[in-house]
Amino acid sequence: MNGEPITPILKHKKDEDKKVTRQLVRGGLTGIAGYIFLKPLNLFTSILIARFLGTEGFGLYNLGLSINVLMNVFTNFGLTQGIVKFSIKNQTEHNIQKVKGVIFSSLLFSLLLCFATLAVQIFYADEVSRLFFQNDSLSSVLIIFALSVPFNTLYALPASFAQSFKKIKYQSLVLYIVRPLSFLLLILVVIALNYDLNFVLYANLLSTIITAAFSFYLIKNYFPELFISKIKAIFELKPLISFSYKTMFTGFLSILMIKVDRLMIGYFSSSSDVGIYSAAANLAINVTFFLTPFAMIFSPISVELFHKNNFAELNKAFKNVTRWLLIFTMPIFFIFSGYGPELLMLFGKDYSIGAVVLILISFSELINVSTGPVGILLKMSGHQGKDLAISVLVLVINSLLNFILIPIYGMIGAAIATGIAIIVTHSLRLYLVWKLLKIFPYDLSILKTLFSFIIIFVMFYFFAVYLNPSLSVKIGVGVLCMIIYVSIFMMSKKDEDDVYILNSFKNRFLNKKKSSKIKTRK
Repeated sequence: MNGEPITPILKHKKDEDKKVTRQLVRGGLTGIAGYIFLKPLNLFTSILIARFLGTEGFGLYNLGLSINVLMNVFTNFGLTQGIVKFSIKNQTEHNIQKVKGVIFSSLLFSLLLCFATLAVQIFYADEVSRLFFQNDSLSSVLIIFALSVPFNTLYALPASFAQSFKKIKYQSLVLYIVRPLSFLLLILVVIALNYDLNFVLYANLLSTIITAAFSFYLIKNYFPELFISKIKAIFELKPLISFSYKTMFTGFLSILMIKVDRLMIGYFSSSSDVGIYSAAANLAINVTFFLTPFAMIFSPISVELFHKNNFAELNKAFKNVTRWLLIFTMPIFFIFSGYGPELLMLFGKDYSIGAVVLILISFSELINVSTGPVGILLKMSGHQGKDLAISVLVLVINSLLNFILIPIYGMIGAAIATGIAIIVTHSLRLYLVWKLLKIFPYDLSILKTLFSFIIIFVMFYFFAVYLNPSLSVKIGVGVLCMIIYVSIFMMSKKDEDDVYILNSFKNRFLNKKKSSKIKTRK
């Protein structure tokens, strides 16, 4: 070392470690703040639509929505993640011309796919409705949903561009506030005027148009260099498409994997069953409440660390995110699995029979969260091909299980098939992350937290479910169990990062004054 002291080097490394942790926490908390607004809005909107349309109308709505979501994955072509990867790469090289080329080439290519998809979906709407679902009423649903496809792309891609600059608050504003709020307000108008299903679909269409316009407004104001004519865009479409198409197929197959249950229930059963199942499944997906906001900020950070070959810090960030996700997610699973019938009654009395579906899918989503953002690690480290292979394999398994189980067990069979598919998908991804990147998220602290939760959960189920007490007693037992869980966590030994995130949560969500200095152990 030529006699140079090593302390400054170690201090610099420690500062870099803290920088990554702070980026994760700040970005994650910003995303969570948006999610706190988004999730209740989405849930409230879903409840309003379910109660307004009834099980049959809500089933038709969800069948059309499932097909629409699949079409959007195809038209986005994986470019939402391609934009993040290549924008960050060009940012590190300080090449604004290539950054500009990434966003504009992505938009142009995706819009061409949008209009082609829109034409196909409108042209074949009658055939799909009649041949696959034996329901002519679905045709108009598919046509109106198809009109929203281009506008979904026009707000999704600019939002990803903001994410590449770690501007999570701009992305959150578009995806988590403007989109759900505008849809909810329009749905309230539809209900007040007592319109029908088609007007619910027109409300969705108008909401996507409003969100797309707002998304471009933000991009123009916060990234004005994109619209400066003197800065000529350099288009490198081939590497962008080469990366994105594998990601697109993975995303398409992943979405198909979690939508195939609804589609096959619609094929084997009735639109009413689709409505009941969708209410339970839509509620269960909230178990992943914390996963998406932390994944949004983890994505650009993981790309940056990977390109710097900083695998030690990448492993630490992955482990921290996974631990925090699991700690915060287990109480949500506790609520959904313990109070399923009561929660589903919010949608209407006809929906409460989906309680078993809610429990099964909630458990599989808990396993999903417990593996952390493994899909992002595979894609951003260049292993999107292997991730695609997993998606193909699991889709085949899921489709076969749905085909076998739905005719025998109905909605519960679909939930079993989907749950197995989700668990297998994320278990295989976790194995590949460990094998290819030598990164693994679990340590003794996670196992202790998990073990304490299992004990509390078993106690709750015995006293509050198996003994079948009154609702007030059930709520009291649940509150007591949660107090015990939080107490165990707060009394457990915490490292420097845990102290930092807890303080950050207190400052953000308990309205405490931000401290200027965070005390750390030396």
